[in-house]
Amino acid sequence: MDVPAFFRRHRRVWYAVGGTILALLLIIFLILSYGWAYLRGPLEQSLSRQFGRAVTVGALDRIDHGFLQADLRIRDIRVAQPEWAGGGDMIVIRSALVRLPIIPLMFGQARPHSLEVDGLTIALLRQDPLHANWKGFGGGGKGGGGSLQHLTIRNGLLTLDDRKRNHRFTAPFMADDQGLRLAGRGSLAGNPSTIALTGAALTGNKPWPFRFDYRSAIANGTLIGRADHPLDLGHFDARATAWGDDLRHLDLLIEAGLPGTQPVRLTANLRHDRADWAVRKLDLRLGRSALAGDVTVAKRDGRTRVDGNIVSTGLDFDDLASNEGLARAAAKRKAIGPRIFPDTAIHLEHMQRTDGTIDFDIKRLLFKQPSTFRALRGTLTLDHGVLTAKPLVATLGQGRLTGMARVRHQSGTPRLTLDLRVGNARLEAMLGDLASGALAARIHLEGSGRTVRAAIGQASGTIGVVGRNGAVNRRAALLLGSDAGRALFEDKSDKAALRCLIARFDMKGGIATAAPLLLDTDVSRTQGKGTINLATERLGLTLSGQPKLKHAVRLPIPIIVSGSLSEPKVVPQSVPKTVGTVFKLIGNAIAGPHVEPAPDADCAGLAAQALR
Repeated sequence: MDVPAFFRRHRRVWYAVGGTILALLLIIFLILSYGWAYLRGPLEQSLSRQFGRAVTVGALDRIDHGFLQADLRIRDIRVAQPEWAGGGDMIVIRSALVRLPIIPLMFGQARPHSLEVDGLTIALLRQDPLHANWKGFGGGGKGGGGSLQHLTIRNGLLTLDDRKRNHRFTAPFMADDQGLRLAGRGSLAGNPSTIALTGAALTGNKPWPFRFDYRSAIANGTLIGRADHPLDLGHFDARATAWGDDLRHLDLLIEAGLPGTQPVRLTANLRHDRADWAVRKLDLRLGRSALAGDVTVAKRDGRTRVDGNIVSTGLDFDDLASNEGLARAAAKRKAIGPRIFPDTAIHLEHMQRTDGTIDFDIKRLLFKQPSTFRALRGTLTLDHGVLTAKPLVATLGQGRLTGMARVRHQSGTPRLTLDLRVGNARLEAMLGDLASGALAARIHLEGSGRTVRAAIGQASGTIGVVGRNGAVNRRAALLLGSDAGRALFEDKSDKAALRCLIARFDMKGGIATAAPLLLDTDVSRTQGKGTINLATERLGLTLSGQPKLKHAVRLPIPIIVSGSLSEPKVVPQSVPKTVGTVFKLIGNAIAGPHVEPAPDADCAGLAAQALR
């Protein structure tokens, strides 16, 4: 195709098109140069759409007549509060001087080179968890000075009225080519506080170093970091240091749903990318407990995912409660007496939109009273209201507890499932000088409740405990076997061989029924019956024995086990009140019919059934 010839044949058409384009550019140029007052309405509409709020502009004037750039003065800019706030303005700019290059504007691009603001007020307001005036404001765009080469803010004022967290402050601020400076005072949960933020100049798109300091009597923090762009607090790296009297008070600042604890101090490296957080080299001290590790938090489709690993050189579970929480627990113990099962909350209402996996390794468990538990490790998985600890491994003074614990709380009352085994343990760790031998156990329970204690108190399932190949106090074994004659002459330190101790309980509705309860030694065989109420932890057991030795003087007086799991009471069902009664019972036992010694129990078969 002969292109030059084509242009020659249609040159009038091309002249017309070119002339029209030039005329349009000239009209746009003239409007942008001299018709700024007519742009106030379209500017208000554009800003209102951008911010999602009503925006008004008091006046828009050009104050120079340059050819390639325009100096504009914009006065009385107001961004309204959302409707639920009941009126007022969220942002007020008293006066702003803007320098804009005209040519980019002709192509729909506003790239200011200079901005001077005199009188900028920003009023942040939160009424409750659903109503905060910064939610969705401005479309969530990135920070950054863009093409700005110069920015000055004079007479700035930032206020916060957060009624959800009882957090307020008023902070004057200013910015110029030397950087941003903000400092003010307020209160946090009724405690006086101070706030300070410093940063580099708010121009360009280069990384922006900053420092943030917050101080109060209950929560303190310092953040030294570098944002990807000026004021881009959605994308930054920082070193964080925080401390306070309670982790719950620190949570008033960071809003992560943290519980009340003993005094806290932490350091960590942070990376924040809008909805995601990466916490590295976390060093957390709670009371006398120490934890370290890495955690990531990501938000997707309305859900939060938390993954990480935590290692503790020492953990006291009391450090995970505030002083108020410990006082309430002490008062409850005083009112209902000591309990074996913990009153730990297992409801997950505040975690219904949280998922994730945490590997934990607590190398040393700290207790104020002696405990057989030494260490704990495992993996916690939370998935749509189901919290699972699997594997779960607890190191005991002797032996290990292994298995799984699960809380299912997707609706209604939480449901607790325990499937645990104890192996390589010793009886003496539980019974002291009364008995020794190998100990094994199996626990399989399911119950509903808002605490561990409440769920076990109405649970169903089985509990099996087996002790074998050890020794027991001989006098106690003879008494339990109703061989009173020999028991009277036994030394307190003498031992009898323990063939087996079998305790299997079938549970229904929190009532554990013995099926069977057996102590088999080389001198006696004792069987038990009755129940344990796990809701009240009250014992109701009766022990009846048979001697294994020939020529036993048998006094069949059952032993009653009552009281509580933490404070059991063991007494004979009836005690002779006079010496004559004692001799009468012995005489009846000697003159009575001869009873064959009790046979050995099937320890292997009963043990297998108890641990099934």
